[in-house]
Amino acid sequence: MSDTRPAWADRNEVTLQGRLGRDPESRSTAGGMVFVNFSVATGRKWKDKHSGEEKSVTHWHNIAVKFNEGAINTAFGLRKGQRVLVKGEITYRKWTDQSGTERHATEIEVSRFGSIEVVPDDWDGAPRQAAQPARQVSPRDLDDEIPF
Repeated sequence: MSDTRPAWADRNEVTLQGRLGRDPESRSTAGGMVFVNFSVATGRKWKDKHSGEEKSVTHWHNIAVKFNEGAINTAFGLRKGQRVLVKGEITYRKWTDQSGTERHATEIEVSRFGSIEVVPDDWDGAPRQAAQPARQVSPRDLDDEIPF
C-alpha cells in the first residue's frame, strides 16, 4: 500500500523554550545576506526514584536565523540569559574542515516560517512580548535570493 499523502503534509517543526547561552553573533555574506547564530539551553529536573536525589539535565541547541528579517531583527535584541521561545526546523549539516576532518552540526533553523519571541521570567499565560531590536537590518527583497 503506497502513501498517498501530499508532500506538504510532511512537517519538520521544532519549538524550544529556554535561555540564551550566549549573545547572538551575526555574519554577512558577500551578497549582503545576514545570518545570526546563538545557543539556547533547555533542561529538566526530577527526583531519582531510588536515591531520592534531585537530578537535572541541560541540553544545548544551536540556533541559526536566516531568510527571516523579523526574526533576525528580534535576535539582534537578545542577550545571554534571556528566556525565549524559538520555532523553526531541525537541520543537519556536514562539511570537511581545513585539516580534512569531517564535521557535523545539528541546528534549529529559524527561516521564513520560524519565529523568536521573548518569554518573561514571570510568564503566567499572559501574551508574549517581542524583543526590541538593538540594530535594524537593512530591508531587502529576500525572494530574489532564494533559488525556488
